[in-house]
Amino acid sequence: MAREPQHAKQKTKLFQASRMQDCLDSIRESLVEHGALRRSQTMLGSTVGAIEPAYQWAIDQTTDYQQLSKTLKRKHQELQQRIEKTAQEVKESLRVKIEAIFQDAVNAIPSFAKENWNSNEVAMKRGWEQKLNRIRFESRLKTAYKEAGGQFNKEVSEALEAVRNELELVPQSNSTSFRIIQQMGEQFIGQKFLKMSDTIVAISDTIGLGVASTVGGVLTAAGVTMGVIPQICQSKEEKCKAVQKIIESFSENLGFEKQKTLKKTDKYFSESFADVAKKISLYFVQSQEGIEGFARCLESSKSQLYCFKTNLNKAYAKRIIDFCLEKYEPLADAAIQQTIAKVERNLGQHINIFIRPGVKLNKLPPT
Repeated sequence: MAREPQHAKQKTKLFQASRMQDCLDSIRESLVEHGALRRSQTMLGSTVGAIEPAYQWAIDQTTDYQQLSKTLKRKHQELQQRIEKTAQEVKESLRVKIEAIFQDAVNAIPSFAKENWNSNEVAMKRGWEQKLNRIRFESRLKTAYKEAGGQFNKEVSEALEAVRNELELVPQSNSTSFRIIQQMGEQFIGQKFLKMSDTIVAISDTIGLGVASTVGGVLTAAGVTMGVIPQICQSKEEKCKAVQKIIESFSENLGFEKQKTLKKTDKYFSESFADVAKKISLYFVQSQEGIEGFARCLESSKSQLYCFKTNLNKAYAKRIIDFCLEKYEPLADAAIQQTIAKVERNLGQHINIFIRPGVKLNKLPPT
């Protein structure tokens, strides 16, 4: 107002009332008396202000990655346990179905024996094949294998989906780890990771080997039987013996083929399940190793930033103490360590300086 034309008559009083000269004198005095200290505050103290956000970011990110690594390890263990349990349940269910299918074949032997007791080898093989077709022996086996593979794939897919959904809840909003979790989730349900088609191929191989072996072996039983059964039976007693011989021979061969099929089925399905578990385990291990690598890098950066911040705070504190000692010396590490024991600083609020014993201050630092 003192500088405005309309207040020209009162400009002296207005200028005095503004205390602008007191302000200018105070600044001039501060520059003369505290100039070196203010420059140190700008160069050293304010630099900590630039480091602090990066340091806090490194702390937050390190915590996120460490937490994520622990969560991945836990979910990996849970998933492996669920896969093992599912595999066992699927194999047991398939075993029950195979035994039921073979039992139906065993139940069909008596009627077949009565119908074919005096047939030649070719006719008996053909009759037995027709009997197996009527009870849908081969098609039911194929269906059982296919359903077992489908059930396992479905259970694993649902387990992976559950893991992905849970992992998305781990990080907080907008963090780097959250973006990594999203990428991992996409791979969890994507064909690139699990490659379910590989499992289906493995199970298809099991079907082909198991069914071909079983049906082939069961049909061979007719040839074995013909070697011990007379072609022509003269009496009712001979006929009964022939029928009984067929029943015993076919039952024995079916029992043998059933055990062989169950053993082969268990082997191939166990290998298929193990292959899926191995792929999942490999992905988890690689992901966890990568995340732990990030965490180690962040931990190293955090340590370096902390070291920078601590050294700068000590250097700034040394300049404050130099002011109080009314002396000036280069900021060498040795000089700082001889004077400053520790610094506690809440940026922008306060700084607590702990000096070494024997350091006597000549005056207090400026406020």
